[in-house]
Amino acid sequence: MRISARKRKLNKFSNKFYSIALAMLLLLGSIGTVQCSAQIHQPWWITVDPNTIHVGRPFCQASFTVRITVDPPDYDVGLITIFIEKDPSIQYYIPGFLFDGTSNVPSKEPPYATTVTMLVGSTCPPGNYRLRIWAYPAATTTYYADFGVYADVNLIVEDTGVTTC
Repeated sequence: MRISARKRKLNKFSNKFYSIALAMLLLLGSIGTVQCSAQIHQPWWITVDPNTIHVGRPFCQASFTVRITVDPPDYDVGLITIFIEKDPSIQYYIPGFLFDGTSNVPSKEPPYATTVTMLVGSTCPPGNYRLRIWAYPAATTTYYADFGVYADVNLIVEDTGVTTC
């Protein structure tokens, strides 16, 4: 009887040991697969107003205001420019966007505001489209999206029955 009691104790111990060892191996294996990334908050901000614009033929353009601000206000971030990423299915007239009435994309020290006018083509199908406006330093070789500062505008192209602008 002593042998079987000892054997049972050993089996219990070995089962616990194997369970703990398996759990540790799983934990160690999962550590290498965890992807960590940190979002660095930039000192500049972007806002848009309004965040939804409507276009309906024969009026094929709509405007919104982009504001670039910095916090704290005395922080020197240099020139900040914007880039408008549009849905590839949007058909537009060249240049596509006007900034304060010109095709020159602003690169200014914040705070500043610019009026952006979207020139939608008469062949653009009705629907809801997203415009993403990115703000990033003008003198950079870093990809603009890596800064993580953007605002979205919803562009709604309405079906008015009119076919030309």
